[in-house]
Amino acid sequence: MSLNIKDYDEICPLGSGGFANVYLVRHKSLGYIRALKVSKEPIIHGERDKEWIKFFKECRLLLQIGNGGHPNIVKIYHPRLENNQAMVEMDYIDGDTLHDYIEKVRFLPFQEVWKFIQQIVGAMAYCHVDVYKFLQNPQQDGLISDPKDGRKYIYPNVEKERELVKKYGVCHNDLHASNVMRRNLDGSYVLLDFGLAIQNHHAVNSSNARKGCTEYMAPEKYNQDPPTVKSDVYSLGVLLFKVLTGTVPFRLKEESPKGESDFWQAVLHNPVPDILSLRKKASGDITYVRDYPEEFDTIINKCLSKEPKNRYSNAKEILLALESAYNSYDTSKHLEDVNVELSNQLTLAYDRISEQDASSIEQEKKISTLSSELESSRNEAQQIERVLKTNKSAVRKWKILSILIPIIFLALSIAFVTTGSKSSDNNSGRVAVVDSTISYVGNKEIIEKIVHDTIQVTKRDTVKITQKDTVKVKVPVIETKIEYRIPQNVQNELNQLRREISNLQTKVQNERARADRAVELARKK
Repeated sequence: MSLNIKDYDEICPLGSGGFANVYLVRHKSLGYIRALKVSKEPIIHGERDKEWIKFFKECRLLLQIGNGGHPNIVKIYHPRLENNQAMVEMDYIDGDTLHDYIEKVRFLPFQEVWKFIQQIVGAMAYCHVDVYKFLQNPQQDGLISDPKDGRKYIYPNVEKERELVKKYGVCHNDLHASNVMRRNLDGSYVLLDFGLAIQNHHAVNSSNARKGCTEYMAPEKYNQDPPTVKSDVYSLGVLLFKVLTGTVPFRLKEESPKGESDFWQAVLHNPVPDILSLRKKASGDITYVRDYPEEFDTIINKCLSKEPKNRYSNAKEILLALESAYNSYDTSKHLEDVNVELSNQLTLAYDRISEQDASSIEQEKKISTLSSELESSRNEAQQIERVLKTNKSAVRKWKILSILIPIIFLALSIAFVTTGSKSSDNNSGRVAVVDSTISYVGNKEIIEKIVHDTIQVTKRDTVKITQKDTVKVKVPVIETKIEYRIPQNVQNELNQLRREISNLQTKVQNERARADRAVELARKK
């Protein structure tokens, strides 16, 4: 919904709630920039409208709280009803909610945690206790001005002061990480949204008095008990737990009846998780040692007690306890612990490096041995290849010589055909059928082709040569068939050489594979 109010120019929308939208605006005549909270429809029909009354009560309380000018509580300015819409200006805070900021950084250094404690726990201490100094009415409350300082009042007894704290103290009732903003400018924290606040047992918004963000709600709210300052103490404990660990002590895993039932069972019955171990995990540093006072764990666990009576009475008691722990925290002891832990980690690291070095030397020795064996295998393979080449050359020479016999016989056969002799049909030698046949026609070309093709055949044991020659003479067509094969002793020799070569190749491949595996294993280690 876009803003349409005469006094402001809208810069951008900032958010939306159940009752109102919030915009970033610039005042047209004065030029200042603020956040403007404007009610949604239905339209408010005058100052007696219940929606306006709720809205006005929240604004009135925030304006009263602002009397003390606390720097970590959001300030508002002049709520009003205009054109049947309720609206109020408030300071614009350029930054992130605490929830979003922790999601981004995951881990808050202790000085950042301490800043949060001083500012937000301090703001709640002001709301719970110290705000009475700025809200009290001297006439109604029967106070006498201090003659030494007219800005102060004299309290007749401690009980009177307690009575004023009870009357004017404010229970926020909706503390959670999205109701705290962190300014980008200086990293300071600001507390927002007092819409569910309680003052002197009266709710600002009575219909929502028991509501709030589930993960930050005190156990008594499960039983629908009225919220009190001690409910805020529990919620502050959850916030402190979150800034130290990055998470809440008990998580609502799903928005469903079962999810809520499981959550409340954990809140009511489970112990609070260990803060130190979760902080170490959030830091992501294996050398992390406790960098905050150990007493903080005890203080936070007291805030998170299941029973309200076991918690601190108010946020001021929490702040004083945290300040006492911080002031007595021995930073030099912490640095000593860090140095000891770093020294231990360094020793472990050196030990691991030494182990890795020893392992690397052993692996290098194994690789060197394997490399020598592989080189020896390669030399052996090269020798075998040279012998094999020599044998192949001898075989080729034998083939060339062996072919001369069928060539001569072929020449005689051709001569016999020319003279018309019919007996040449039976002149060819008869041998077993072989696995390769070469056909040819011609005279000179025949011999050249036979010799050429025969020499090129290196993968066959035998060669078969068949001649079909038709001669135009007065005699019948003559077919001459010449067949030959390699002698058995040469064939056996070739087979033996092939087997030896195959065995050597397998051996070389195995050696190479073993060396490669050893190198890969050494690299992984």
